[in-house]
Formats: sequence, structure tokens, C-alpha cells
Amino acid sequence: PSGCETIESLTIPNNCRELPVEMMYFKSVSNCPIGLEWATASEKNNAYFLVERSSNGIDFEEIGRIMGNGNSAEINRYEFLDEELKGGYYYYRLKQVDFDGAFEYSDVITVKSLCESGIEGSIFPNPTRGDFSYAINNSGDINTVSIKIMDALGRVVYYEQNLEITEGQNVFEIEGSHFPKGVYFVEMTNAEGKNIDMQKLIVSGD
Repeated sequence: PSGCETIESLTIPNNCRELPVEMMYFKSVSNCPIGLEWATASEKNNAYFLVERSSNGIDFEEIGRIMGNGNSAEINRYEFLDEELKGGYYYYRLKQVDFDGAFEYSDVITVKSLCESGIEGSIFPNPTRGDFSYAINNSGDINTVSIKIMDALGRVVYYEQNLEITEGQNVFEIEGSHFPKGVYFVEMTNAEGKNIDMQKLIVSGD
């Protein structure tokens, strides 16, 4: 298993048990609602999978549990449907749990929800070297939104609450010249605090 190796003179601690699940793939198969699918080539003592979701790629919450097949040498396929979503980007991972409580995480996948929220956001220029515009096309009945910008570690670098928007195109100019070079996530929420749009922003620096 990975991790069972020596790097230079440092030996990685011996937690090299046989991996309980041989994962074949983990992917999205639909965008509204978001459908997730994964498959295993073999399983050993596999109790269940926890499906976890994040809106920023850092803070995950459990949204479902799918029972495993215990011990199996055959291909097993699983699926999960995430229906309680608005538009924007979401991040998913699997937490595979053994009967004894030991667990492993899958890779994280990113999925863009195409569920209609009456809101469509876009950022320009993107990538940017400084200031940028966040355009909001409002075809629904939303009157106020809040905009939060987080860095790759989930730290909030910008937050504006209760911004009034009208039907049609709304453009907000955001000063980004003080943002360090890197990847950011621009999240828009409605008056109830629910995510209605998520955009990835790249600050390229000088």
C-alpha cells in the first residue's frame, strides 16, 4: 500500500495494513441534481461509505451514507443523488469506513451544479492582476445577496452583506489589488444564507 516506504533516512510509520477497498473511480454523472457514481474492484471489511460535500473545498459535511458490501472480490457500483442544491461549484469526497471504524478518504472531485436559481454569476477579467468585476444576471425574484471571497485555505478576504440587486444585469466592482497571488472562491448567498452561485477566481499577480 502507499505510505509503506522509506524516504531518504526517514521511515514512514508502519500503518501499512491492506487497503480495505480498491477504488476504480469516483465521478459525477449529472449536474442537476448532482449525481455521483463510484465503483470498487474489491472490498475487505467495508462497512459503508459516507458522502461528504463542501462549498469551498475545505470544510466538508456528511450528506449521506451508502452501505458497503463487506467482503467482495467482484466489481461493485454505487450511486448517490444530491438534490438540495442551487447553482455553483461543489466539492465531494468519500469516507470509506471499515467494520472496526478505520477509514480512508477518496480524492476530492469538483462538480458545477446547473440547477436553476434565477441567478447566474460571472467574473471578469479572470485571471486578474488586481481589481475585477462580478456580474450577476438576475432572472428570478431575488432582491438582496451577500458576496464572500475566500482564499484556498478557507479564510475570508472579502465580505459584503445585503447588496441590493434588480432584475437583469448587476455588476459589482471589487478591489482585488491587495489579494496575494493564488486561487480564490467567490460565493454568493441569498437572504437566507443559502449558496446560489460559486465562482473560482485566479489572481495571477504581476
